[in-house]
Amino acid sequence: MSKILVLYYSFEGSTKKIAEIIAKNIDAKLEEVKPVNELKSKGFSKFIWGGSQVIIGKKPKLLPIGVNLDDYDTM
Repeated sequence: MSKILVLYYSFEGSTKKIAEIIAKNIDAKLEEVKPVNELKSKGFSKFIWGGSQVIIGKKPKLLPIGVNLDDYDTM
């Protein structure tokens, strides 16, 4: 039996809900990925700040996750 891990990041919770559904349907472990410095913007400004980071190719530093990726066959 294959061990599957669903990694997800969810700014406002929508992606978390989808990740939970996927993990449940494929019998996978669920693990959240979090940036060291979370974007604090609300409303429309989150699109300005988040979009500008995407455009300039900024990749946030991530907090360590609580699982060993080598323990999983599929992610």
